[in-house]
Amino acid sequence: MIQLAPRTFCRVKDPVIIDKDGKPELTEFGQVRNRFGDFEIRKAEDYSKPFALYPGESLDGAIEK
Repeated sequence: MIQLAPRTFCRVKDPVIIDKDGKPELTEFGQVRNRFGDFEIRKAEDYSKPFALYPGESLDGAIEK
């Protein structure tokens, strides 16, 4: 689980694709779909509660202020 302190952010490599309902898109085999080669910034303001990375996602570097 990743918990962000106030006014910090993290960079997630290969984030999942989120559909219009806010849920991760799945393949026909039930696996999450990733945006390979892309990055996503997750800020403490948006992720105030601890969160886990989906399969295929990874942290790119340390959590920054």
